[in-house]
Amino acid sequence: MNREQDYTKREVDLFFKQIDGKLDAIHDQTSKTNGRVTGLEKELEKQKEQYSFIRGGLAVITVLIVPVLLFIVYQYILHK
Repeated sequence: MNREQDYTKREVDLFFKQIDGKLDAIHDQTSKTNGRVTGLEKELEKQKEQYSFIRGGLAVITVLIVPVLLFIVYQYILHK
């Protein structure tokens, strides 16, 4: 039994046209998805920068302000 089929040029062109249509749809969807992912990555970087700023602020508070407040409370207790 011969399993080979002879296709006309028109049929082959139709197959390729259908494949091209599907590839175009896949490309469009991929482009949209990549755009959304890029937007999310930018937002994540922005949030990381804000988090770093907050951590730095907390470090300053912990190192500078808390000891000063403790010293003030200590002095208040001594002079009471």
